[in-house]
Amino acid sequence: MNHIPPKVSPNLYQNRSSTRQFLLYKTGSKPVDETTCKPGKEVLDALSVAFPEIGHEEDFIRQAMARVEPSFNFSAMVIRMDPFEEKAQRSGDDPKAIGFLAAAKIVHVICQTDGGIWGRLGPDLLGAYFPGQSRTSALNLAGKIQQACAAAGKNTVSIGIADYPSINFHKDQILDNAFKALDHAAFFGPGSMVAFDAVSLNISGDILYQQGDIHGAIKEFKDGLLLDPSNLNLHNSLGVCYGALGAYDRAREEFETAAGLDATESLAIYNIGMVTLLTGDKDRALDYFLKARSLGKDISEVEIQIGRIYFARDCPENALAYFENAARLNPVSNPAFRYLGECCLRLNQSESALQAFKKAIKINPGDAVSLSALGHLYFCQGRNLEIAQTFCEQSVEIEPENGLFRHRLGQLHLGRNRLEDALQAFEKAEQLGHDSHEFIQQVQARLSACSTPGAEETLN
Repeated sequence: MNHIPPKVSPNLYQNRSSTRQFLLYKTGSKPVDETTCKPGKEVLDALSVAFPEIGHEEDFIRQAMARVEPSFNFSAMVIRMDPFEEKAQRSGDDPKAIGFLAAAKIVHVICQTDGGIWGRLGPDLLGAYFPGQSRTSALNLAGKIQQACAAAGKNTVSIGIADYPSINFHKDQILDNAFKALDHAAFFGPGSMVAFDAVSLNISGDILYQQGDIHGAIKEFKDGLLLDPSNLNLHNSLGVCYGALGAYDRAREEFETAAGLDATESLAIYNIGMVTLLTGDKDRALDYFLKARSLGKDISEVEIQIGRIYFARDCPENALAYFENAARLNPVSNPAFRYLGECCLRLNQSESALQAFKKAIKINPGDAVSLSALGHLYFCQGRNLEIAQTFCEQSVEIEPENGLFRHRLGQLHLGRNRLEDALQAFEKAEQLGHDSHEFIQQVQARLSACSTPGAEETLN
């Protein structure tokens, strides 16, 4: 039986991720539930008793590398026990022990038959090297392992495969590639196998990017393009990395390459628009965003950027529909509701603004803009003044250098006749560049009047 890796599902890239305003298709498989598939110590002890000559982790890797060192080609695989289902539990049996030992025996037999070497790589992981075996041969062997495990009536295994030679990878990097292929296999569910390819590197790069290792992600994406130069997701992802580093010319080049590979690729068009916006050309950026929108793929971030440009042009009536669309397309987008609230506030739609800011804070309780605005709205409406003050104070704590937030807090103190607190807030707002001069004069006048004999009767 000829086994081939599964085709890449379109759903593999269905989730979009936004970091520093650029967009990439985020690979987001569910992590393996390790508590359901890791054998306990007694299982590992039993494995050592059954196969005393088998190496564990570093020892196994050293033994395996010595075996493949003379080889011009070899394959490596990583085999992981899939999570056990509750129905697999039987009285008196430990499915982890049964499944793991059964898989080890199967791998042992196949390695004896096909000249491989195997060992344990972790509590739920087996590894195997096959000197002289091609990628196709390794896929067939992996298929035999999976079929034998299934025939034994135990739990399934997932397998990642990598072979040497492969572009610029050294022999000691092939096992790492097999691990990346195993991560790739996780997208297809239990019982899957994947041979290392450009998509495996795209997934690996995405993980590094999400962890903040942008330079590591760049290397993965570049290696992926050596395997598949026409992979538009890799070009787009590489462009996002350059954009995050501020290397806008290189980012634009990658985005334009991606767009050239598929004229309907809206994310690449959007990202060209972001580069254009960040380099100061709002008019051209708007053209790109509108073009991305016209491709018929509803993307919340596209709506947000169009709305922001119209809002910056002092056209809130034009921006409103785009912010509303953004919130509808992504009901858990804090920016969508924050911008919608600001737009409604500019249009004097106080109640709509209030509801939008409340949703923004529910999504992100640390959103200083929405906290300040909501506190200000409550104050203007004369309701929930204690909550209003809490919100305004929280916004100042989060962004202490924002003059507007200080000014709003000063207004609230003033409205509650806390003159000293109000003066302090207004003076700080003025220092931070917000025009609070008239309010400072007003508070100083009231403080002066309060210190004058008979001032209480005069003020009343």
